[in-house]
Amino acid sequence: MLYFKNKYYIRFTPVKIFATKLIYMSLTFTNSNRRYVFYLFTLILLIVSSLAAKSQTTLTQGDISIVGISANAPKGLSFVTWVTLSVNTEIRFTDNGFYSNNPSKNAGNVRWQESVLIWKATTQVNPGTVIKIEGETTNSGTASVMNADGNTTPTALAINNNSADQVFAYQGPNMPATTTAAFVFNATFNNTILFGIGIPTASGATGSTGWSTGTVTASGTSYLPSDLLPVNTMYLNNSATGGRYTGPRTGFATALDYRTEIAKIGNWTMNLGTTTGVTYVVTAFQIGSTLPLHLLSFSGRTIPTGVLLEWRTDNEMNTSVFEIQRSTDGAHYVVAGNVAAMSTPGLHAYTFTDAVLTSQTSYYRLKQTDMDGRFTYSPVIKLSGDKFKDAVSLYPNPVINQSSLTIQLTHAAKTGFSLMDNNGKLIREWNQSLPSGTTVMAIDLQGQPAGVYLLGIKNEKFSQQIRLVKQ
Repeated sequence: MLYFKNKYYIRFTPVKIFATKLIYMSLTFTNSNRRYVFYLFTLILLIVSSLAAKSQTTLTQGDISIVGISANAPKGLSFVTWVTLSVNTEIRFTDNGFYSNNPSKNAGNVRWQESVLIWKATTQVNPGTVIKIEGETTNSGTASVMNADGNTTPTALAINNNSADQVFAYQGPNMPATTTAAFVFNATFNNTILFGIGIPTASGATGSTGWSTGTVTASGTSYLPSDLLPVNTMYLNNSATGGRYTGPRTGFATALDYRTEIAKIGNWTMNLGTTTGVTYVVTAFQIGSTLPLHLLSFSGRTIPTGVLLEWRTDNEMNTSVFEIQRSTDGAHYVVAGNVAAMSTPGLHAYTFTDAVLTSQTSYYRLKQTDMDGRFTYSPVIKLSGDKFKDAVSLYPNPVINQSSLTIQLTHAAKTGFSLMDNNGKLIREWNQSLPSGTTVMAIDLQGQPAGVYLLGIKNEKFSQQIRLVKQ
């Protein structure tokens, strides 16, 4: 309110929804009419509040992620929001599909003949909250289902459990309704696509095992639109009729970190068969729940007895334990061991030897757990398994009386040995059970004449002959 020459001039700035109606309105009142200024100002504030109550949060791709889905009864899904959802915010889910990998809004690119699930917030929903919807029952807000023609007869999203299907999350108005039996096969999707998840063909049925790459002919097939980023998609494993995300919900600083984890198939538990529904996990995601621990470095290298992992930390405050995790594919991890944390200020160095020898490439990461149960993961390191192949060496060679034979095995094996002279005459033969890893044994040529000898080594995995010279 501005006072000029005994008059009050009040200018109301346009606000959101009614901005187009109240554009730079100016009112002038004399001192004798001050109370009317107050009444009018109060009235406009009430109008603003009323309009705001009917508004909703406008979403963009990456604002939610689907973290569970079931094609079995009770059919439904669960999703997590990464932003605050205001009252009256609507999010829609449909099992309609796309005809090509062109952007979702391309003309005629969507098949609009199937169901739509509409979820609506009745209270403010905070970031990290997980919403579960089974049929038209939800743990927060309201849920309703309608057909593509607007008919509200269905009571659940029509996800198929005996052939492939898909669900896309989006925000926007109702699609064009139709009353024809064929519905709209080449509709235009004028909405904001948020997330996409695919369910493969159930075991023994026919259908799809991934996003379409050929002609889309069935209701359970769909292309993945090119404007839907990989971090906002998931396609479940073959034969699954549903699944749920069972990966980390604490320990990451940003929503993008969690979305990256959700996009990894190894972080999902599949639901098989056509009778049992999915038990959704509704534990909230803790965004920004990083630990005070500062991991300075994490490295690994192969040694004769396995893999030596080394890491250095700083600022350990209430750190409980380091769990060492190993994987052969970079997605599915098993626990290799644990190392207790020192949990004191200053620099600390740790080592751990994983005594599993394999010729495969291995992936390692640390799960750093705090004393209150929060945890985070280190970067993943990748180690080649080439150095773990079965190998033998003999030193010294030539030899005067005795040489050392070093044998490295990836698996324990009963191994046969033979020592012959250069004419093929057998001097000695023996068997010995060797463990996985490295074994060193003496080859004694004392008493044998100078010359060339052949040392044979053989087990179920390899056979090798080494030329040994005695001086």
